[in-house]
Amino acid sequence: MKMFSIFNKFIHNPRNIGLLLVSSTLLALILKNSAVGLIYDQTLATFVSLPLGLITISKPITLWINDGLMTVFFFYVGLEIKREIFQGELNSIQKATLPAVGALGGLIIPILLYKFFVQGAYIYKNGWAIPAATDIAFALAVLSFISSKTTPAMKIILLAMAIIDDIAAVLIIAVFYTPTINLTFLIWLIVPVLTLTFLNLNNFYKTYLYMPLGFILWVLVLKSGVHATLAGILFSFFIPLNISKTNYSPLKSIEKKLHPIALGLILPIFALTNSGVILSSSSILHLPHPMTFGIITGLFIGKQVGVFLSVRLAAFSRICKLPKAINWSQFYGLSLLMGIGFTMSLFIANLSFLDPGILDRARLSILIASLISGIAGFIVLKISTRNS
Repeated sequence: MKMFSIFNKFIHNPRNIGLLLVSSTLLALILKNSAVGLIYDQTLATFVSLPLGLITISKPITLWINDGLMTVFFFYVGLEIKREIFQGELNSIQKATLPAVGALGGLIIPILLYKFFVQGAYIYKNGWAIPAATDIAFALAVLSFISSKTTPAMKIILLAMAIIDDIAAVLIIAVFYTPTINLTFLIWLIVPVLTLTFLNLNNFYKTYLYMPLGFILWVLVLKSGVHATLAGILFSFFIPLNISKTNYSPLKSIEKKLHPIALGLILPIFALTNSGVILSSSSILHLPHPMTFGIITGLFIGKQVGVFLSVRLAAFSRICKLPKAINWSQFYGLSLLMGIGFTMSLFIANLSFLDPGILDRARLSILIASLISGIAGFIVLKISTRNS
């Protein structure tokens, strides 16, 4: 219990989350390019089965992480999204306009850049959503390294834009990355959904009533063909946010408990198992490629241009305005941090490509673009906060 308390305190510092993600990524690269590279691959490819009566779920360890653990992470993200929409920085049109405009611009331009470079190459067309994603944890971690001069408004705007970005990513996964649908399992989803709706509308606050239904929801979504992680988002919106007579909010309580697990364990594990790419003279020489240019320019150029220009134009048109605590140089730095795709981009890349060679090239491109965006954002914010 004491160890968990220490770990929980450690994870509540965004810097430490960033360090964990960097360490996990470096470890993945070391393992993949060392003598134990084959063992690393074989371990992740090992199948594990979970018998559930009439059905059995059998997946390699990689997919248990990507479809299982990441569902828990998306559940945590969903709780955060719901809280922000109803009680936080997205609970009014006035508050949500600026981050919504920025996120929309940061979604459209990267996609257009990717499509421009890839053109009609059918084999790479599924990767169009890769540069549209933003890694909330990593972006906030970089922001925390700037200085004590960063204002709360900077964190709020970055967080709000990244959350809206995540909402868009979830919708994209649901609509465009669901190849086949099993209607039988989809119809059975009605049972847990109606039960959860009943519990929510009748103000049942006991979380143990919700959790088994959440697991059933995950199994049915997984078997239906819809990506399993969407079950996490769907489930989160049934968790009551309202405070009970005993001053207890199930949503806030679960979100608080999940914070160290989602950001301190699940994301580093995902990075460890999905960042391993071969770094050789051959892989570097073959890096120049239309898909590579699409991902790197999409994340580094497309994100900053889309976010910054869309908000600048909206402010000029008086649709929204920048908070007084932030200047345009600082907002440009935040726009650069939106180009840190990392976890979310890697996740979408896994859904986009089955060919290991193409997937490795996409992963390496994501790592490079995220690194450049992080460094550039750090430099701009460091200079702009120093001069403010």
